[in-house]
Amino acid sequence: MEEISTYRRIIIINPMAGRKKQTSLLINKLIDFLEKQNLRIPVKFSGYTGHAREITRDAIDKGYKHFIVVGGNGTLHEVASVLIHYPETTLSLVAAGSGNGLANHLKIPSEPENALMIALRSQTTSIDIGWINDVPFFSVAGIGFDAYIARRFSYSHRRGFLSYVKHVMLAYPFYKPKIYTITIDGNTIITKALMITFANSNQYGNSISLAPDASLSDGMIDLIVMKKVPIWLAIFLWPLLFMKILHKTSFVKVYRVRDVIIQLHQKDYLHVDGDPFPLRSRSLKIYVQPQSLRISIP
Repeated sequence: MEEISTYRRIIIINPMAGRKKQTSLLINKLIDFLEKQNLRIPVKFSGYTGHAREITRDAIDKGYKHFIVVGGNGTLHEVASVLIHYPETTLSLVAAGSGNGLANHLKIPSEPENALMIALRSQTTSIDIGWINDVPFFSVAGIGFDAYIARRFSYSHRRGFLSYVKHVMLAYPFYKPKIYTITIDGNTIITKALMITFANSNQYGNSISLAPDASLSDGMIDLIVMKKVPIWLAIFLWPLLFMKILHKTSFVKVYRVRDVIIQLHQKDYLHVDGDPFPLRSRSLKIYVQPQSLRISIP
């Protein structure tokens, strides 16, 4: 671990993250806090998909080294995707999304003023990043049902956990598991699965986890293959997600891998850090780039 130096900082805010009303209140708290503390840190607002990435590149060209992200996993992904190419930079999180999986894993407090204090004064550590072909991910990615829900959820006007659960309940009875060919260390497995998850951090967000033992610094990805639970049984097993023990049932198999190749046999969906992502190939190579992003921690 190392201390954050006093190099130039910038705050990037996604005002559309999470629930708009809550995010608006959070932004007002942060602005008030900056003014009261007489902190003259430039604030930039992202206005569309890809804008946070553009802001980050421009800020790096201007000499900024410390990037404080106020948003959800999508905003985090845009900024961090740029920073991984600049090892002298640091990322800090003020969670404002629907799930906030990485922030929760790092135990970043939900109160924005406290999170900002950590961003300004705390130590840093270097975390692993995962890759799906040429696309990085920092928390959790996956194919199958959860990616299908991420796609549906992205079109929804309602955000938040309850809206997400509603999409799951409406789609689950009709979703058909798909066949995958998985190659790990030269060994091939052909299986039918509801979804396959690639976990760098230990949760999706909202205290939901299929990989509670996943680590950001072990140089490994937890590969979770989940079969479809019968509807009548899913009602009883649902609480196990929050208890972080669903992975111990016969419906879930966890592999800890450095790299894996997955062949898709049907049309499928991909999510990266919770957001839907274009699936450009039916052959996916998932691998780890150890300790490649410097991030602030409590």
